[in-house]
Amino acid sequence: MNKSRLTRKRFLGLNILSGLLICLTLWISVVPLSARDVPPEVKAAAEEGYRSLLESIPPDALSHFNLSNTDEVNQAVLGEGFRVHTIPPESILSYDGKTSVHELILPTQIWFFPVMSRGRIRALLTVDKVGNEYKAVSIGGSGLALQWASALESASSGEDGERVFVRVYQAAADFVVISGAAGTKMAPLGAEMKERLKAAGGATLYDPADIITGLRGPVKMTIDAARSMD
Repeated sequence: MNKSRLTRKRFLGLNILSGLLICLTLWISVVPLSARDVPPEVKAAAEEGYRSLLESIPPDALSHFNLSNTDEVNQAVLGEGFRVHTIPPESILSYDGKTSVHELILPTQIWFFPVMSRGRIRALLTVDKVGNEYKAVSIGGSGLALQWASALESASSGEDGERVFVRVYQAAADFVVISGAAGTKMAPLGAEMKERLKAAGGATLYDPADIITGLRGPVKMTIDAARSMD
């Protein structure tokens, strides 16, 4: 096996392992709600680790990260980080249709940072807590990075307000919760969820109650499948 192929296999293997660790953390790890700003230790971990992760990408794999060449890698900088939140499966299954989505959302200890090059979002850097300190653990999610940017742009409509990224792992679904003077709405991310909701009306923003109620089926299927494997 030549050196280039071996390097690529090692890189992809590390990326898959990081992804599995992230998924496990989303299942079991939540922390108390804190300030909206990125903590200094999280930002420092992102700044310290993103360059080495970028440079570890084999040249023939750059296109998977929306990067064309090493010049774009060299010009890469970090955008504004945002925290990954989740809604526990039990909260979805027991949802009464009236509780505010903000009462259901829990922050995880995972943060995403857009990786920017030549003024465009290319990928997402993941920062997670390893042991007692935060570390940059992987780069990926190029499609999600573009969807996040698009959702923020299309949903803002010039209105100030809070934007929260929510991942419901058991339903393989990501959302942006958008809160402002007009109330709270949820914007789906990802083609599959958008198509599913399109069949139910085709809106861009949805009432959180409709989204959460619609997640019951996929969440229950995932839990039942996991139990059947025990």
